[in-house]
Amino acid sequence: MTITAEQRRGSIQVIQRLFDWYNDLVKRGGVVTRDDVKRYFTDDAVMIANDQVKCRGIEAHFKHFEELAQKMKSIEIQPFDMVVQEQDRAVAYYKINFVDAAGKSGTVLDMAFWDIRDGKIAKMEELVVFVGAQVELINH
Repeated sequence: MTITAEQRRGSIQVIQRLFDWYNDLVKRGGVVTRDDVKRYFTDDAVMIANDQVKCRGIEAHFKHFEELAQKMKSIEIQPFDMVVQEQDRAVAYYKINFVDAAGKSGTVLDMAFWDIRDGKIAKMEELVVFVGAQVELINH
């Protein structure tokens, strides 16, 4: 099946815009606002990591971004290594390089599955493995 430009906007491009925005925000030393979260996530969006619900809803996702800012000195989402996409779903493998608040570096190996609704992320389910430093994130 050939993916049209319109379908790409409905799947992996939504994720790519989020990652590009976040990488740029971190480089500039900016902070995530609730409006930012609403721009990329549906009101009922859920994020599941390694079979645990990490975030559900806008406020929980906002708190997740705040926690990342507190626990990381730097963080950069790397380009996708592999992508499979449909109109409203996408799957990708990628890495996230980071330095934690204590100055220890690490990499997250991330295999993520997204459901997209109305141009926003409705669900993200991921399998993550840390290489190097480990960072524990709260379930919000």
